[in-house]
Amino acid sequence: MTYLDLSYCGIDDQEASTLGGAITNTTLKGLVLNNIGDSITSAGWRAFSVCLQSPNSTLTRLSINECNLDDEKMTVIANSLVNNSMITDLDLNKNRSIGVRGWQSFSACLRSPVSVLQEIEMFGCSLTDEIMIDFAEALAHNSVLRILSMWDNPGITKRGWDALQRTLCNTSSIEAILESNHILHYIGRSPDHNITSSLQLNENQDKKQVAALFLER
Repeated sequence: MTYLDLSYCGIDDQEASTLGGAITNTTLKGLVLNNIGDSITSAGWRAFSVCLQSPNSTLTRLSINECNLDDEKMTVIANSLVNNSMITDLDLNKNRSIGVRGWQSFSACLRSPVSVLQEIEMFGCSLTDEIMIDFAEALAHNSVLRILSMWDNPGITKRGWDALQRTLCNTSSIEAILESNHILHYIGRSPDHNITSSLQLNENQDKKQVAALFLER
């Protein structure tokens, strides 16, 4: 078995612990736990996360969409993911109760040199400018993440978008432009034309050419 979908199953702490231990030594690649109820506490997520910390895990995709995560639960999950070198796709959509503290703990995963996260979904997560600025700073030296889907987060204003644009194209110097993030190429709908243009340039797989195109702008 390589894929398991337990959405809407109403999992509690004990079941989460059992699940985490059971899939540690399997061939499972994808695990979907969308909308599994609010019975899992921080302790339950901590017990489940053994599968995210195990060197034997083969899990590459994890979906915990609409799981009533809060700051404490997000911190537990982030602490488990920060040294994970297997998960490439992570779905966190519709976890609206995570605040600044929880997302700041998660941004450590974007800074981690061992992280292989290539796609993160954060649709409808009540993101704000403060969170976006922290993400932008974390992404400044991230060379892996290609997709950070942030649709339906009206709390992000021009201040937050400007921070992301500086990460995509830091115009303070030629060297800064060359060292900007030229990997990220999708965030969902953006109200900022400059960001849209920068993301389109980043779609080019020839990163030397991308950097040259940024210099020409």
